[in-house]
Amino acid sequence: MVGKRLKKACTTRWLFFDSSVQAIFEDYAAVLQTLSQLSEKETAAYGLLKRTKKRFLGTVYILKCILLPLSKLSKNFQAGNIDFSSIGLSIQYTIDTREEISKSKQPLDRVVHLSAKGKGCEDLKHWMKSICYHLWWCASNCGGDKDILEERWISIVNHTVKIHSFEGKFFKQCAHTPFEPEVSDTKQWLVKGSKAHKVLKEVVLDKRLRKDIRQLNNFVIKEI
Repeated sequence: MVGKRLKKACTTRWLFFDSSVQAIFEDYAAVLQTLSQLSEKETAAYGLLKRTKKRFLGTVYILKCILLPLSKLSKNFQAGNIDFSSIGLSIQYTIDTREEISKSKQPLDRVVHLSAKGKGCEDLKHWMKSICYHLWWCASNCGGDKDILEERWISIVNHTVKIHSFEGKFFKQCAHTPFEPEVSDTKQWLVKGSKAHKVLKEVVLDKRLRKDIRQLNNFVIKEI
């Protein structure tokens, strides 16, 4: 039997944080199996098992993509023979890579895809690309304001059920132009209160996800 020890996440040390994310990504199935076996006797294991479901895995996907280029940059800075002439290029490359990750929307696409797999959630699949683009639009147009970013993000739970005006402190209606009836009729709107809509709300309104999304207020860097 081969034993493995997962690395503890450290938010102040990028390399440790990246290593911990990579470890849980590679051994996710084994971790779930272990927690499942221990949960019958250990309350701590039961609590961890409940928290390591779809949303947790989606967050791991996102962090795995984002932390990799940051870790490479960190390793370059920690090298014994730093070439100061290449520091600017390394930073710009990391910024460009990070923007490509955001534009590709692949990490968030994974989160929505995991949620759309359940029975009764098939209609969510039609909205996956739109939801991913919505996050990119929110980060690009929040003006660095975290509150505006968050309100725009959660507005997707209204838009998908054909509600384009809603209560809000900073964002009270969708920014798109009104749909013509013939265009609106072609949209595969979700049914408010349906299982698909409830699952979407569960993902979009998740407190931990919203806290992370607020950190994207300066994620889209157009120039330095």
